[in-house]
Amino acid sequence: MKKLLVLLSAALTLAACGPFGGGRGEGPTVAQEPEETVFPVGVSTAVRGQMFDYLRLNGDVETSSAVDVFAETVGEVTAIPVRIGQRVERNQVVAEVDPSRPGQRFTPSPVRAPISGTIVALPMQVGARLAQGQAVARIATTSDLQIRTHIPERYIGRVSLGGRAIVSLSAYPDARFNARVTETSPVLDPQSRTMELTLRLERPDARIRPGMFAQVRLITQEKSNTVKLPANAVVRRFGEAFVFVVVNGSDGEDGEPGVQRVERRAVTTGIQIDETVEILEGLSGGEVVVVQGQNLLDDSARVNVVTELEPLPREASVR
Repeated sequence: MKKLLVLLSAALTLAACGPFGGGRGEGPTVAQEPEETVFPVGVSTAVRGQMFDYLRLNGDVETSSAVDVFAETVGEVTAIPVRIGQRVERNQVVAEVDPSRPGQRFTPSPVRAPISGTIVALPMQVGARLAQGQAVARIATTSDLQIRTHIPERYIGRVSLGGRAIVSLSAYPDARFNARVTETSPVLDPQSRTMELTLRLERPDARIRPGMFAQVRLITQEKSNTVKLPANAVVRRFGEAFVFVVVNGSDGEDGEPGVQRVERRAVTTGIQIDETVEILEGLSGGEVVVVQGQNLLDDSARVNVVTELEPLPREASVR
């Protein structure tokens, strides 16, 4: 039994020493470092340009002045030689009224326009009897239109006479019309706590008609030559705002085409309008910033730019 144990021990020792019996193999295996992750991202270029803050309001297009037309006598309306939408000149005949009574015959009396303008209402019909104080027509100066709207009390301090506004209409969704604040009410509506504003269109436009619904963007703050970015480029963590700026050229890094590094850059933001944010500090115009995939990055991360988005337009716009 003792001899058997000695033989087994010797066999195990030889097996441990390997084929050459010296215990010298190829040496220890060297652990390889894990390859650094490359993140696919989309980028855009920060630009210097115009930004403005505005209030969204709704209003109605109205004529700046309208006049009701009255006859000098009562009687039957015998003729209305005009139609709604027709332009008339001052002293032009818009209706004729026959003041005749049973047993009394008179010549129809003409009703003349007191001003030049457009017929916007004809409440009477031929054959109807005109009563005292009843209007025959309404004439408006449609070439000089205005927009009436109301602003909540908390925003009154941001409005001033002459303030600029951009108007859009449902009938022409792609068109924009410039207007200015021409009147502000001296009192507030106690029920709605709003103040009435009147805006005048800067240029007459035949497409705009009284009664149209208007969407008003009342500009309250305007800036020029300010750095701006898509708002989603700014990452916010633990109360800090920052962006990731591409710091390598387009030739790539370490001989790998397209692979670049980013720098985490703290920024101070200003106003944000729709999906555009103002950068007050930390970034210059012309720098390339990550706008897609930035939430996965950290300082000095390696990236591969797969999308290059168009920079924001230098001129401000509203939606």
